[in-house]
Amino acid sequence: MFVNKEAVGKRILQIRKKYGYSMQKFGEIIDNAPKGSVNSWEKGVNLPNEKRLKQIATLGNMTLNELLYGSFKEYVDMLITEKLGIELPEEFTKTFYPLLEQKGFTYGDDIEIVRLVNGFLTYHNLTTKETAIFYQPTAYSGDYFDGIIQKADSSILVCRAYADKANNTLHIIPAFENGQTAEVADFFHALEKITVPHSNNYFTSGFLTLGLALRDSKVIVYGIDVKQGTAQVIPYEYDCESDAYIQNEHLTYNRQDSFLREATKEAVYRKMQSDQK
Repeated sequence: MFVNKEAVGKRILQIRKKYGYSMQKFGEIIDNAPKGSVNSWEKGVNLPNEKRLKQIATLGNMTLNELLYGSFKEYVDMLITEKLGIELPEEFTKTFYPLLEQKGFTYGDDIEIVRLVNGFLTYHNLTTKETAIFYQPTAYSGDYFDGIIQKADSSILVCRAYADKANNTLHIIPAFENGQTAEVADFFHALEKITVPHSNNYFTSGFLTLGLALRDSKVIVYGIDVKQGTAQVIPYEYDCESDAYIQNEHLTYNRQDSFLREATKEAVYRKMQSDQK
Protein backbone atom coordinates (compact mmCIF):
# COMPACT_ATOMS: atom_id res chain seq x y z
CA MET A 1 0.00 0.00 0.00
CA PHE A 2 1.06 3.62 -0.55
CA VAL A 3 3.30 4.99 2.23
CA ASN A 4 2.47 8.54 3.30
CA LYS A 5 5.92 10.06 3.78
CA GLU A 6 4.56 13.09 5.62
CA ALA A 7 2.78 10.86 8.16
CA VAL A 8 5.96 8.81 8.64
CA GLY A 9 7.89 12.05 9.12
CA LYS A 10 5.52 13.15 11.88
CA ARG A 11 6.00 9.82 13.67
CA ILE A 12 9.79 10.16 13.42
CA LEU A 13 9.54 13.69 14.81
CA GLN A 14 7.41 12.44 17.72
CA ILE A 15 9.96 9.73 18.52
CA ARG A 16 12.86 12.21 18.45
CA LYS A 17 11.05 14.71 20.66
CA LYS A 18 9.99 11.98 23.07
CA TYR A 19 13.65 11.47 23.97
CA GLY A 20 14.56 15.14 23.68
CA TYR A 21 17.20 14.51 21.03
CA SER A 22 18.46 17.17 18.67
CA MET A 23 18.44 16.30 14.99
CA GLN A 24 22.20 15.84 15.11
CA LYS A 25 22.09 13.52 18.15
CA PHE A 26 19.16 11.55 16.67
CA GLY A 27 21.08 11.09 13.43
CA GLU A 28 24.13 9.81 15.28
CA ILE A 29 21.98 7.17 16.99
CA ILE A 30 20.32 6.16 13.73
CA ASP A 31 23.30 4.79 11.82
CA ASN A 32 25.18 8.11 11.90
CA ALA A 33 22.67 9.82 9.60
CA PRO A 34 23.45 13.49 8.81
CA LYS A 35 21.35 16.20 10.42
CA GLY A 36 20.07 17.16 6.95
CA SER A 37 18.74 13.63 6.38
CA VAL A 38 16.83 13.70 9.67
CA ASN A 39 15.35 17.05 8.67
CA SER A 40 14.21 15.68 5.29
CA TRP A 41 12.65 12.62 6.96
CA GLU A 42 10.64 14.72 9.38
CA LYS A 43 9.42 17.01 6.59
CA GLY A 44 8.27 14.02 4.54
CA VAL A 45 10.65 14.73 1.68
CA ASN A 46 12.01 11.19 1.66
CA LEU A 47 12.18 8.06 3.81
CA PRO A 48 15.11 6.50 5.67
CA ASN A 49 16.51 3.31 4.23
CA GLU A 50 15.24 -0.02 5.58
CA LYS A 51 18.03 -0.39 8.13
CA ARG A 52 17.38 3.06 9.58
CA LEU A 53 13.61 2.60 9.53
CA LYS A 54 14.01 -0.53 11.66
CA GLN A 55 16.29 1.31 14.09
CA ILE A 56 13.81 4.19 14.41
CA ALA A 57 10.92 1.75 14.96
CA THR A 58 12.87 -0.04 17.69
CA LEU A 59 13.73 3.27 19.35
CA GLY A 60 10.06 4.25 19.23
CA ASN A 61 8.98 0.88 20.71
CA MET A 62 6.84 0.07 17.69
CA THR A 63 6.86 -2.28 14.74
CA LEU A 64 8.14 -1.25 11.33
CA ASN A 65 4.57 -1.40 10.00
CA GLU A 66 3.36 0.91 12.77
CA LEU A 67 6.08 3.39 11.87
CA LEU A 68 5.18 3.28 8.17
CA TYR A 69 1.39 3.10 8.42
CA GLY A 70 0.31 3.96 11.95
CA SER A 71 -2.01 1.74 14.00
CA PHE A 72 -3.76 -1.19 12.33
CA LYS A 73 -6.98 0.83 12.36
CA GLU A 74 -5.25 3.71 10.59
CA TYR A 75 -3.79 1.23 8.10
CA VAL A 76 -7.20 -0.25 7.25
CA ASP A 77 -8.76 3.22 7.02
CA MET A 78 -6.13 4.27 4.46
CA LEU A 79 -6.47 0.98 2.60
CA ILE A 80 -10.25 1.28 2.25
CA THR A 81 -10.02 4.92 1.21
CA GLU A 82 -7.33 4.07 -1.35
CA LYS A 83 -8.98 0.95 -2.78
CA LEU A 84 -12.71 1.63 -2.37
CA GLY A 85 -12.80 5.41 -2.20
CA ILE A 86 -15.04 5.46 0.90
CA GLU A 87 -14.83 6.26 4.59
CA LEU A 88 -16.25 3.56 6.83
CA PRO A 89 -19.08 4.64 9.17
CA GLU A 90 -18.23 4.72 12.88
CA GLU A 91 -20.90 2.16 13.81
CA PHE A 92 -19.22 -0.22 11.39
CA THR A 93 -15.64 0.28 12.55
CA LYS A 94 -16.43 -0.26 16.25
CA THR A 95 -17.16 -3.93 15.65
CA PHE A 96 -15.29 -4.57 12.43
CA TYR A 97 -11.70 -3.74 13.43
CA PRO A 98 -11.66 -5.98 16.52
CA LEU A 99 -13.08 -8.82 14.39
CA LEU A 100 -10.31 -8.35 11.82
CA GLU A 101 -7.66 -8.70 14.52
CA GLN A 102 -9.43 -11.67 16.11
CA LYS A 103 -9.34 -13.43 12.73
CA GLY A 104 -5.60 -12.86 12.44
CA PHE A 105 -5.62 -10.19 9.74
CA THR A 106 -2.66 -7.84 9.81
CA TYR A 107 -0.63 -5.38 7.75
CA GLY A 108 -0.14 -6.65 4.19
CA ASP A 109 -3.36 -8.65 3.97
CA ASP A 110 -4.70 -5.95 1.63
CA ILE A 111 -6.59 -8.11 -0.88
CA GLU A 112 -8.36 -10.17 1.76
CA ILE A 113 -9.22 -7.15 3.93
CA VAL A 114 -10.76 -5.28 0.98
CA ARG A 115 -12.79 -8.35 -0.01
CA LEU A 116 -13.92 -8.84 3.56
CA VAL A 117 -14.96 -5.20 3.88
CA ASN A 118 -16.90 -5.43 0.61
CA GLY A 119 -18.66 -8.54 1.84
CA PHE A 120 -19.42 -7.11 5.27
CA LEU A 121 -20.86 -3.94 3.78
CA THR A 122 -22.99 -6.00 1.40
CA TYR A 123 -24.20 -8.21 4.22
CA HIS A 124 -25.29 -5.23 6.30
CA ASN A 125 -26.55 -3.29 3.27
CA LEU A 126 -24.44 -0.26 4.20
CA THR A 127 -23.15 0.78 0.78
CA THR A 128 -24.61 -1.60 -1.77
CA LYS A 129 -27.86 -3.18 -2.87
CA GLU A 130 -26.17 -6.45 -3.78
CA THR A 131 -28.13 -9.46 -2.52
CA ALA A 132 -26.49 -11.72 0.06
CA ILE A 133 -27.60 -14.48 2.39
CA PHE A 134 -28.31 -13.44 5.98
CA TYR A 135 -27.38 -16.27 8.35
CA GLN A 136 -29.76 -16.53 11.28
CA PRO A 137 -28.94 -18.99 14.11
CA THR A 138 -31.50 -21.74 14.57
CA ALA A 139 -33.09 -22.41 17.93
CA TYR A 140 -31.45 -25.80 18.52
CA SER A 141 -27.76 -25.11 17.87
CA GLY A 142 -25.43 -22.16 17.61
CA ASP A 143 -23.58 -23.81 14.72
CA TYR A 144 -26.67 -24.33 12.52
CA PHE A 145 -28.17 -21.42 10.63
CA ASP A 146 -31.11 -20.60 8.40
CA GLY A 147 -29.97 -18.81 5.28
CA ILE A 148 -32.51 -16.16 4.42
CA ILE A 149 -32.91 -13.34 1.94
CA GLN A 150 -34.30 -10.22 3.57
CA LYS A 151 -37.00 -8.29 1.76
CA ALA A 152 -38.66 -5.04 2.80
CA ASP A 153 -41.63 -6.83 4.34
CA SER A 154 -40.54 -10.46 4.64
CA SER A 155 -37.70 -12.97 4.97
CA ILE A 156 -37.41 -15.89 2.55
CA LEU A 157 -35.60 -19.08 3.53
CA VAL A 158 -33.31 -20.23 0.71
CA CYS A 159 -30.94 -22.65 2.44
CA ARG A 160 -29.69 -24.16 5.68
CA ALA A 161 -26.11 -23.96 6.81
CA TYR A 162 -23.72 -25.46 9.30
CA ALA A 163 -20.56 -23.59 10.31
CA ASP A 164 -17.68 -25.93 11.13
CA LYS A 165 -15.57 -23.27 12.80
CA ALA A 166 -12.74 -25.62 13.79
CA ASN A 167 -12.12 -26.42 10.12
CA ASN A 168 -13.23 -23.06 8.66
CA THR A 169 -15.86 -24.82 6.56
CA LEU A 170 -19.38 -23.82 5.52
CA HIS A 171 -21.81 -26.69 4.84
CA ILE A 172 -24.88 -25.60 2.91
CA ILE A 173 -28.03 -27.23 1.54
CA PRO A 174 -30.91 -25.64 -0.42
CA ALA A 175 -34.30 -25.21 1.26
CA PHE A 176 -36.00 -27.77 -0.97
CA GLU A 177 -39.38 -27.27 0.70
CA ASN A 178 -39.65 -23.73 -0.64
CA GLY A 179 -39.96 -24.85 -4.24
CA GLN A 180 -38.97 -22.60 -7.11
CA THR A 181 -39.43 -19.11 -5.73
CA ALA A 182 -37.48 -16.28 -7.32
CA GLU A 183 -35.21 -16.19 -4.26
CA VAL A 184 -34.46 -19.92 -4.44
CA ALA A 185 -33.77 -19.55 -8.16
CA ASP A 186 -31.32 -16.75 -7.30
CA PHE A 187 -29.67 -19.09 -4.79
CA PHE A 188 -28.97 -21.70 -7.46
CA HIS A 189 -27.83 -19.03 -9.90
CA ALA A 190 -25.34 -17.72 -7.31
CA LEU A 191 -24.20 -21.29 -6.68
CA GLU A 192 -23.41 -21.72 -10.37
CA LYS A 193 -21.21 -18.61 -10.19
CA ILE A 194 -19.29 -19.53 -7.05
CA THR A 195 -16.28 -20.58 -9.16
CA VAL A 196 -16.30 -17.24 -11.01
CA PRO A 197 -13.77 -14.70 -9.65
CA HIS A 198 -15.25 -12.02 -7.36
CA SER A 199 -18.67 -13.72 -7.34
CA ASN A 200 -18.87 -15.33 -3.88
CA ASN A 201 -20.29 -12.45 -1.81
CA TYR A 202 -23.77 -13.99 -1.94
CA PHE A 203 -22.54 -16.83 0.30
CA THR A 204 -19.51 -15.35 2.08
CA SER A 205 -20.66 -11.87 3.12
CA GLY A 206 -21.92 -13.30 6.41
CA PHE A 207 -18.77 -15.24 7.28
CA LEU A 208 -18.03 -13.08 10.32
CA THR A 209 -21.48 -13.90 11.71
CA LEU A 210 -20.75 -17.60 11.12
CA GLY A 211 -17.38 -17.38 12.83
CA LEU A 212 -15.59 -18.25 9.59
CA ALA A 213 -12.81 -16.53 7.63
CA LEU A 214 -12.65 -16.25 3.86
CA ARG A 215 -8.98 -17.15 3.80
CA ASP A 216 -8.45 -20.94 3.47
CA SER A 217 -12.20 -21.57 3.70
CA LYS A 218 -14.16 -24.49 2.29
CA VAL A 219 -17.76 -24.61 1.12
CA ILE A 220 -19.47 -28.00 0.99
CA VAL A 221 -22.70 -28.02 -1.03
CA TYR A 222 -25.30 -30.75 -0.57
CA GLY A 223 -27.77 -31.14 -3.40
CA ILE A 224 -29.14 -33.40 -6.12
CA ASP A 225 -27.53 -34.71 -9.28
CA VAL A 226 -30.41 -34.04 -11.67
CA LYS A 227 -29.14 -36.46 -14.34
CA GLN A 228 -28.58 -39.34 -11.93
CA GLY A 229 -31.48 -38.53 -9.63
CA THR A 230 -29.30 -39.04 -6.56
CA ALA A 231 -27.94 -36.93 -3.73
CA GLN A 232 -24.56 -35.36 -4.29
CA VAL A 233 -21.95 -33.50 -2.27
CA ILE A 234 -19.71 -30.95 -3.99
CA PRO A 235 -16.68 -29.63 -2.08
CA TYR A 236 -15.08 -26.27 -2.90
CA GLU A 237 -11.97 -24.59 -1.55
CA TYR A 238 -11.23 -20.87 -1.65
CA ASP A 239 -8.42 -19.59 -3.85
CA CYS A 240 -7.21 -16.19 -2.67
CA GLU A 241 -5.42 -15.23 -5.89
CA SER A 242 -8.55 -15.55 -8.04
CA ASP A 243 -11.06 -14.72 -5.30
CA ALA A 244 -13.08 -17.76 -6.35
CA TYR A 245 -13.96 -21.21 -5.06
CA ILE A 246 -12.44 -24.16 -6.88
CA GLN A 247 -14.20 -27.53 -6.95
CA ASN A 248 -11.96 -30.19 -5.46
CA GLU A 249 -13.24 -33.75 -5.18
CA HIS A 250 -10.17 -34.72 -3.16
CA LEU A 251 -10.78 -32.14 -0.47
CA THR A 252 -10.90 -33.46 3.09
CA TYR A 253 -13.80 -32.36 5.30
CA ASN A 254 -16.16 -33.66 7.97
CA ARG A 255 -19.36 -34.59 6.15
CA GLN A 256 -22.66 -33.37 7.59
CA ASP A 257 -24.70 -36.59 7.50
CA SER A 258 -27.95 -34.81 8.39
CA PHE A 259 -27.63 -32.66 5.25
CA LEU A 260 -26.79 -35.70 3.13
CA ARG A 261 -29.85 -37.55 4.45
CA GLU A 262 -32.02 -34.55 3.65
CA ALA A 263 -30.67 -34.40 0.09
CA THR A 264 -31.17 -38.14 -0.31
CA LYS A 265 -34.81 -37.92 0.83
CA GLU A 266 -35.44 -35.09 -1.62
CA ALA A 267 -33.86 -37.11 -4.44
CA VAL A 268 -36.08 -40.12 -3.65
CA TYR A 269 -39.16 -37.89 -3.46
CA ARG A 270 -38.42 -36.32 -6.82
CA LYS A 271 -37.89 -39.72 -8.41
CA MET A 272 -41.24 -40.92 -7.06
CA GLN A 273 -42.93 -37.80 -8.42
CA SER A 274 -41.29 -38.36 -11.80
CA ASP A 275 -42.31 -42.03 -11.93
CA GLN A 276 -45.94 -41.14 -11.26
CA LYS A 277 -46.12 -38.85 -14.27
